[in-house]
Order: sequence, then C-alpha cells, then structure tokens
Amino acid sequence: MLKADKQLIELLISTNEKERIDAAEQLAALDGGHFEDHPFSAKFIKEREKNLIAAYHATESVLVKEWVLQALAGALVESNEVVSLVSDALTEDCNYLPTLLYYIWQSSQKFFHCKEKVKALSIYEVLPR
Repeated sequence: MLKADKQLIELLISTNEKERIDAAEQLAALDGGHFEDHPFSAKFIKEREKNLIAAYHATESVLVKEWVLQALAGALVESNEVVSLVSDALTEDCNYLPTLLYYIWQSSQKFFHCKEKVKALSIYEVLPR
C-alpha cells in the first residue's frame, strides 16, 4: 500500500465530511487496477477498523461508504460488523462487487445466511451487464 493511499485512508476516516468526500473522490479517480498492484495493508486497515466503521455510519456520502467498505473488504477484515456491512452491500448495482465477492470467498463460512444471494450475484458478475 502506497504512502499516498494511506494518507487518503486517513482522510477517509476524518470527522470532517468534506475531507472524507474529497478522499473518496481521489480514491475513485485511481486507475482500476491500482489496489491490485498496491493492495490494502491488512495491518494498516485493521488498526483503523473502528474509525472506518464510524466514518461509514457517520457519512451520508455513498462514495465514502463504498471506499470504506472496499478498504475493509480489501484488507480482509473479518469482524462481525464488516460481515454485516458486506452482506448489506450485496446488490447487482454495487460498483465494487468483485471486491466483495473475493472477500466472501475468503470468509465463506460467515456468509451462509446469504448463500443464494451470493450465488446469484456471482453469476451476474460473470455475465456481461
């Protein structure tokens, strides 16, 4: 994870909504494969899990919520709260569905409660939209 990415995550957990939105917009502007080349640091994200979850609940910005959840899922944070947020985010129009499906694949035992939804979305993700 690049230092610049860590700085954006720090802004994403700010209590200032404008800073959170600006950070999310900067994250969204990164190249599509950015976090494949520079993956989220599990240690860095896990140390900020509570602040990320607090930012998720505090913001009204869909984009901030998306990036908070991408960071948590990308770092494979497996707390019950994150599992719940991921379960709620599973929709056909989710912009980061592959990240969530990978997260679920890594923690499949925690997602038996939404097995049919995951199967349907997995097929949906493979087929062209």
